[in-house]
Amino acid sequence: MCTTINSTYYLTQFKVVFMDNKAQPALEYLLLIGAAVLVAAIVIVVLGDIFGPTANQTKQTLNHWLTHIN
Repeated sequence: MCTTINSTYYLTQFKVVFMDNKAQPALEYLLLIGAAVLVAAIVIVVLGDIFGPTANQTKQTLNHWLTHIN
């Protein structure tokens, strides 16, 4: 009977020490999401620079639309 009480006591202490700490997993989850958003933003910027229009093309398109508006 003494070992049952000791086992229950240690199990309870284990739960108190390790199971009640919910802030660490939440913070790790938020950091993981933040890192994924940062990587996605960098990829979008790099791909926009590679496949985006050049300055000359942008000026031509802008002049084209401005001449049709007037």
